[in-house]
This record gives sequence, C-alpha cells and structure tokens, in this order.
Amino acid sequence: MLRTKLSKPRHNNYIGSIDGLRAIAVALVLFFHAGFTWAQGGFIGVDVFFVISGFLITGQILKAHNSNSWSYASFYGRRILRLFPPLFVTIILTQLVAAFVMSPGDIDRLSESSIAAVLFVPNIYFWLESGYFTQGAETKPLLHTWSLGVEEQFYIIWPVLIGYTLTIGRRLLTPVIVILGMAAFCALLFFHRTYADAVFFLTPFRAFQFATGAILALSGIELSNLSAKAAGAVSVIGMFVLMIALNGGSSPVIAMTMPTILTALFIASARDRKNTIVFASSPMAWLGKRSYSIYLAHWPIMVFWRILSEYTMSPIEGGLSIALSIVIGALLHKYVENPLRLKSRERLADHKQRLSVVGGLALSIIGASFFLQQASVWKRSNHQTIASTVANAEISHVATEKPNEKTGTCYLQKHNDISDYAYAKCNPFSGAKPAYIMLGDSYAGDVTYAVSKAYKDVDLGQFIVPGCGLRTPSESANNDSSHCDRFYRYAYEEVIPSLKLDGVFLTANWMYVSDQEIMETINHFHTHNLKVFVIGLRPLFAERVPSVVEQKGSVDAAAAVLSKTEDLSRRERNREMRKNFANTVPIIDIYDYFCDETCEISTDTDQLIFRDQSHLTLQGAAWLSRKIASDYPLARLSSSAHNNSQTD
Repeated sequence: MLRTKLSKPRHNNYIGSIDGLRAIAVALVLFFHAGFTWAQGGFIGVDVFFVISGFLITGQILKAHNSNSWSYASFYGRRILRLFPPLFVTIILTQLVAAFVMSPGDIDRLSESSIAAVLFVPNIYFWLESGYFTQGAETKPLLHTWSLGVEEQFYIIWPVLIGYTLTIGRRLLTPVIVILGMAAFCALLFFHRTYADAVFFLTPFRAFQFATGAILALSGIELSNLSAKAAGAVSVIGMFVLMIALNGGSSPVIAMTMPTILTALFIASARDRKNTIVFASSPMAWLGKRSYSIYLAHWPIMVFWRILSEYTMSPIEGGLSIALSIVIGALLHKYVENPLRLKSRERLADHKQRLSVVGGLALSIIGASFFLQQASVWKRSNHQTIASTVANAEISHVATEKPNEKTGTCYLQKHNDISDYAYAKCNPFSGAKPAYIMLGDSYAGDVTYAVSKAYKDVDLGQFIVPGCGLRTPSESANNDSSHCDRFYRYAYEEVIPSLKLDGVFLTANWMYVSDQEIMETINHFHTHNLKVFVIGLRPLFAERVPSVVEQKGSVDAAAAVLSKTEDLSRRERNREMRKNFANTVPIIDIYDYFCDETCEISTDTDQLIFRDQSHLTLQGAAWLSRKIASDYPLARLSSSAHNNSQTD
C-alpha cells in the first residue's frame, strides 16, 4: 500500500537516518576529490548538506519559538561553537604545513583565503578569484570552505527571516519560504549560463536548497510503508548514479536540482523503521556524526598529498588519502569539535569561556596569515632568479599579453555583449597584405601572437571565445542556449562574411570537438573560398607551471616533475587529426615543440613558456612563432590549403 502522511511537524525528535545521509554526502565528496574517474559528480554531496541544513536548522528555530525559549544569542553562540573550533584548527594546521611545502604565490593566496574564512566569506573570496586562468583547485587547500561560507551566511540570515515573519503572522511563514525558494530557483535558471561561477559559489542561488529542507520541516511531510522504502532506496541509488553520471561540465540546473530532490525524498522517508535500520546503523551513524570534521580535513590532506607526490594521485593513493582523511577527521571530532560544542541541555551562559577559545583561534589565524606572507617573501628572497622568472611570466600575462588578446573586444567573455566586438581593433587590415582571422577558444587567444610573429607578411585578425571550444555553423545557428553559440553565430554570419579574408586559422581544445564538427566547419569556409589552417593541441600539465617552478626552486626540476604529468592523450589527438584531415587542410602540429621525452617549459633565455597549465606567456608565444615559421612556411601551407579546398 502506498500512502503519504502529512503530520504535524516534529521538531524535537532526533532522526538517526540523517546521520546516515550525512555519511553518504561526505562519501560522495571524498570519492570525487580523491580523483576517481567514476566519481566526477561527487560534488553533489555539498548540495545534500545544504538541504539537510535547511531541514534541521528550521526545525530547531521553530522548536525554540514554539516553546518560547528562542534566543538569538543562544542560537548564534551554539552555531559558533559548533562550526568554528574545528574549522579554525584545520586552517591553522593547513597554514603550518603550507609554509613548508607550497610555493610563495600559493602561500600568498592561502593567507588571503584564511582571512576570508574567518570573516565568513570564503565563498565570496573564491568567487571573486574564479576565472579561466586562475590558480588551480589542486593548490587551494581551503577551497572547500566555500560551502561553509554559504552555510554561515544562511545561519546569519535564516533566523532573522523566520523570526520577523512569525511576528507578522505564523501562517505567512510557509508561503514566504516557498516564494523565496522559487525566486532563488528562477535566478538559477536565468543566470546559470552567463554567471556559472556566481551560481556555484553564492548563497542567493543556493537558497532554494535550504528552502526545500525548510519546507519539509514546516510541513511535516513523511512517507510511510512501501512509499518510504522506495523513496529511501531511490534517493540513495540516485545520488550514486549522479556521482557517476555528472561531471564539471554538467548543467548547473541538473547538478543542483537533482540532488536537492533526492535529498528531500530521503528526509521525507527518514523515520521509516527499515530505513532507520540501514541508515542509522552504527557504522553509518559513526561516519555521519564525524562528517563535518572529515569534510574539513579531507581537502587540505589531498592537496598536500598531490604536491608531495609530484601532482599525481593513483587510485591506491586516492584510497589512502580517504582513509587518512577519516582518521584525521575522527581525531578532530574527538578532541576539538565535540568537546567545544554545546550539548542540547547545556546553556551558553555557563560556557562563555568557550567563545574566548574561538576568538583566540581566529586571532591566531589572522596572525599566522601575516606570518605566511613574510614566509613567502623569505622564500622568494632565497630564490631571486626563480622569483624573477615567475614574476616575468605573471607580468607577461597581466600587463602585456591581455591587451594583445584585446580582452572584452576581440577576446569575448561570457559577460560581454556582441556589440562589444570591435571590428577595426580586432581586424587591423592594411589592404596591402593577405588577410586572415584567428577563430577559436582561449588557445586561439594566446597563439594569435605566435602566428602573427611567424607570418609577418599577412594581416591577422581575431575572434576569440574562451572556454567555448569550437561551435559549428549549424550548431550555433540552431542553438541560442549559451553565450558560446551566440558569439560563434555572430562570427559565422556577420563578422567573417563582412571581411575580405583570404583564410581562417582554427584552434581550440580539440579534445572536446569531434572530427565531424571540425569537418563541418572546414567545409563551411571552403564553400566561401577561404583557406583553412588548423593548429593542433599543446600539452596540458597537472599543475600550473609557475607554481611548480616556485615550489621546486628550479626550472629543470619543475620540468622533470611536470613531464610526468603530461596528458598524453593530447599528443594522440594531434596524430588522429593529422591522419584524418591529411587530404583536407594543413594541420600545424605544435605538440612536439613542447614535449618529446621531456617537456620544455622555458625558452633559451630562461623565460617561462607557460603561464598556467597549458596557456602560453608572451615569451612562450614568441618562442613558438620561430618554430612555426621554420617548419610551416606560409607559402607551403597556402598551396596545400588551396589544393585541398579544390578537391573537397
């Protein structure tokens, strides 16, 4: 029999299955961060935690209001003692280890993120820092604290919202929360394509997940009998299916909505006796009660593990890092989290000294952050040559290379409008030379300089759409779902036809573009009598080159380490393209210039070639230009391109 029970909300009963749900959520995150290829969607564990928080915190607030025992001071004091001691101890230990194993640049960023965590805004910090060319996640040991920032901001706002609404009218509470949740969900739908980073990091876009949990607490919806058993099984199985099926490129709408629905199903069936037998069992309860401390400990452990193992982590090492995270998390729970938190019957007024401990830890973090910055200066002073090399790479990108890419006018980012594209600035054609345009993603952005230096007898324009790969004419014409499609459609239908071009250079991250899509794009340009040249892939390393150079203190040592992390599938992709398009277009294969038995990361004058894991510095692009000019003279390419276009 299937039946759904709508009962009076029960805010005073401990639900053992929720600890089992916490255990599942932290397990999803651990599998994901350990680097298992089958767990790329494990980030949904954080979404599960948000719904749980909405359910439990709303229940606690309502219980206190119903018993006339509500106190803002008591609520916030308990939250502080619950969250901050293990968080602050984690930050201090992370800072201590980082001083010895991280590069100066990464130490600087760690000190900033430490202070952001103390000020309840790590999610805002990482959102402001996010971007296509920013520091990799693998060297941000406090990156996972972004979710705690979201939780903390929720804890600050939610009691005030509920309290104020209750003073107006108790019956308004559910409609207010429903409207708030719907508004947040609509914001997610509206902004997820153009402001994906904000949607991921910022609390307003997560409010519908907290609201979902809150509505369950308010309504008292509980599934029973077969419906509860089915809901419990479906929700847990669904979470693991999402862990396997999703990845970093999945739609935020799906990646945020599906785990929210599944978590709601689980909570609605959490009191079912058979579900309790499984999910409130001793192993599940043990892991769930320690899930917060395990979550805090796991990411710094995995970051430092990768650094010390030269930026690689085998499946065995991934498993060992999970085991170590559980052990350290259990110790953190036993000696920090549990002793300092207030038990249900303890009063804040009797334990104010615990708040002093938290304040002392916060001050220690701020002091340690300034110490870390001094340690960073000291490390650089002991490696002046390396510091200068890395600084030049950074200057090349920030001060010189970006204007060359004409960010915001020719190098169109997701927040730009089509009208921002500047024809004259992006296509400075003299009329006296053959005219070509560079079309593609961020790889086209940095290689534009190399091609313009290699072929000085041509005028080279550019239309760059970073992070978009290559969209075909038909795909962009029939799809208006993203800025990528809109920008590429504008290039195909407006920009390129309006220019008197002799040909097009195409380059992108070909790992995510099929041969069929490449061929369609080539044929499109050939039908317009344009020559087409395709520039192949370059290496992708496991970590940013400047960071590894700083961390190792030597360009040669860094090159040896990075060579072991080279993604060999990219070399193979270039070979496939040379074979498959040999009779269609010239392929400029640049891969072997960078990597043979080992990989080159600096020029003959000791300037770094790469500014991150794969993109070029200005000096690197100049170095590449000489290689291209020598091995791929334009006259030979043009002859080949002309002949191939005639035989299509």
